[in-house]
Amino acid sequence: MQFEPPTSRLLVAQGSRSTPAIVSDGRSIQILKIAELLGEIGIATWMHPLLILLDTYAEIEVFAPNDDPLPAVRFLLQRYSLNGSPPLGGKFADDLCSLQILLYGAAWFTSGSAIPILTWNPLQMTFREFKALQGPGDDWKAWKTSVVNPSLDEVRRHLLANYVKVNGFV
Repeated sequence: MQFEPPTSRLLVAQGSRSTPAIVSDGRSIQILKIAELLGEIGIATWMHPLLILLDTYAEIEVFAPNDDPLPAVRFLLQRYSLNGSPPLGGKFADDLCSLQILLYGAAWFTSGSAIPILTWNPLQMTFREFKALQGPGDDWKAWKTSVVNPSLDEVRRHLLANYVKVNGFV
């Protein structure tokens, strides 16, 4: 596996396999509010793909609370509600691709090495699954970049594919 460092990185977290998961009841309440807003706007069919996206990045927001996707998604939905017009076609997927959380990356490193042994691909596994992969003695690091990896096109296709799996064509 070849590692190409992002253009600019800001380290936001590091840990090991033993770093505990952080779960909050407040997050569950926020997700319920998002579900209500999706229904009010008339795009409740987006709940499943949205949950997949939010679950993929769950726990990174602990290290970067200013980029927490739940308030960002609520704000986006509230804006739709105030405008009185739901997003049509793939517009919601486009708007979700503007979430700051998509700028985060992570990798596992052998202690003392600058070259990762495994780089996280959010389209293949959640951040929680990624953190659980390596054994003791290895460390993970998470960072924010200026470039989305995977690309916004790939993320958009992934969102739309998850939508189609559950709901049929957009």
